[in-house]
Amino acid sequence: MTLKLVPPGAKPEETPADKVRRRVAALAPRHLLTCRKCGGSEFIETRVGVEKSPAGKPVGGTKTLICMPCMFLRKERVEA
Repeated sequence: MTLKLVPPGAKPEETPADKVRRRVAALAPRHLLTCRKCGGSEFIETRVGVEKSPAGKPVGGTKTLICMPCMFLRKERVEA
């Protein structure tokens, strides 16, 4: 069996929305967390797998940051 290299395809043209996302991301400070999909900076912290301790406090779980505009407007779960 011989292996063949596939030449890289042409990149699709940038849409106007992609240009806006790139511009918004470029204006944000480097330390500010931004969504890779919409460029927004509003996030919600969620915890999955949390258990209740005998004292009634939440224990354990996995924390994730989810982009709020993508979650509510696009119905997509985009993690930071």
